[in-house]
Amino acid sequence: MILIHRTLLTGLSLLAACSCLQLDPSSGNPTGPPDRETYDPAVPHDAGAVNLQVERDIIRGIRQHTFSEIGADVDPEVSIDGKRLYFASTHLTNRHDIFYKDKDSSTITQVTSNPWDDRSPKVSPDGRWLAFVSNRRGNWDIYMVTTGPSGREVRLTNDDSDEIHPSWSPDGRMIAYSSRNRRSGQWEIKMLDLRTKTTAMLEGISGLFPAWSPDGEKIVFQRARGRSPEWYALWIVNVDGTELTQLVSSHEWAAINPAWTPDAKHVLFSTVAKSPEMRDYEMTADDIWIVNIDGTNLTKLTAGIEAEWDPTLGPDGRVYFCSTRSGFKNIWSAELQLLDITHMEPSGGKVLPAVQIRSRPSTKNMTDAPVHLTEDFDLIDELDNLETEAPQTQ
Repeated sequence: MILIHRTLLTGLSLLAACSCLQLDPSSGNPTGPPDRETYDPAVPHDAGAVNLQVERDIIRGIRQHTFSEIGADVDPEVSIDGKRLYFASTHLTNRHDIFYKDKDSSTITQVTSNPWDDRSPKVSPDGRWLAFVSNRRGNWDIYMVTTGPSGREVRLTNDDSDEIHPSWSPDGRMIAYSSRNRRSGQWEIKMLDLRTKTTAMLEGISGLFPAWSPDGEKIVFQRARGRSPEWYALWIVNVDGTELTQLVSSHEWAAINPAWTPDAKHVLFSTVAKSPEMRDYEMTADDIWIVNIDGTNLTKLTAGIEAEWDPTLGPDGRVYFCSTRSGFKNIWSAELQLLDITHMEPSGGKVLPAVQIRSRPSTKNMTDAPVHLTEDFDLIDELDNLETEAPQTQ
């Protein structure tokens, strides 16, 4: 269970980003940063079995959106109007840059270009900004770039710690993210207020890949168990730090990559080593699942030997995710009909019940967290005004 162990994540040196968090097959050493993907390219995949596996999926209308056969297309994000698909890719160089394409077009437009890695694009609720992370200054920081014609970038964080995986609040005022504590090695969840230029931390709550709920009330995230086996589990917490609730957890497999549905009643996620075919591949992503926020109706959406990870629900009602169905890492989507889902978790799944931790006063859970903000912060209002001079496709 090395891949999803907290010991690996906290001891990992964040170097240049690779396409997945994996062990080098020759050395057994970590070679990349914490990532939403867990696919191991060393594991063989039978391209001839793709059609067979697609027929077993619960979701329908499966469609391929990117077609790279060199490098990888990962980190899918759909624009507010549902017309653009943003993603990170290594199809041009061995470093990730951010691109977008109109979903019904084969034309790809490059958003960022530099000798380092840019990952995790996230569109702001008003569609005018794209938050992302980059290690171009030696460690991972959070940036924003306008989606309009200026393409001006703003660097939001500037310190020696690593900040990854931005997630916008529904009102667009705040960004939640994971920050690595250099002393403890733990990943902490922080929230940056773009208007007041202040940040707060969920005190005593460690976790990765936070996702803000559409109603603005909760954050879902993944974190490792505190004892062996240290598989990742999914947790939900109120934005004031109260009502910490374990959503999905198992002794036998990991739950990763959480993402909300628009009604804030369900969470999409990926698994590792859950299906019988993948039990022996702890380095490999497995399938896409969905669960109610009370922990009930654990439902499998995809099936097969292909690695599938990093789900996100677009405004068109389709689930976008990364998959190796074509034999390469590309972005796919499928229809999600929540009312039609009837394939529930079999009784042998050994899923731990949801557990709510005792609520505590919010004043004890929220603390001011030091963060070094950049002078670029002052450009936000100026660029907002600039981008409103002409309507933009978002």
